[in-house]
Amino acid sequence: MTYLTNSAASVREMGNKMVEEMAVAFKDDWIKDSFLPSVIETYNTEKVSFNIRMACLEAMSAVMPAASLNVVKELIVPTLKKALEDKIPNV
Repeated sequence: MTYLTNSAASVREMGNKMVEEMAVAFKDDWIKDSFLPSVIETYNTEKVSFNIRMACLEAMSAVMPAASLNVVKELIVPTLKKALEDKIPNV
């Protein structure tokens, strides 16, 4: 999960591509119990840069096709709502 906070954008992008494949392989339990809690924690870290917040949102987007509707509603949507209020327009 340290790829999310890597200073190199290409590392964050490659990590999210790999996460998409992992979500398909490991399914909903991994997404809900292991992956998303770490991503949400990273997103909510105080004073995290907007690049890292963007990487977290992209990570959520990468696993959404493999996630159940309940996981999307319970874990992803609240973070997306928070992102809508971000001070940085790019987020």
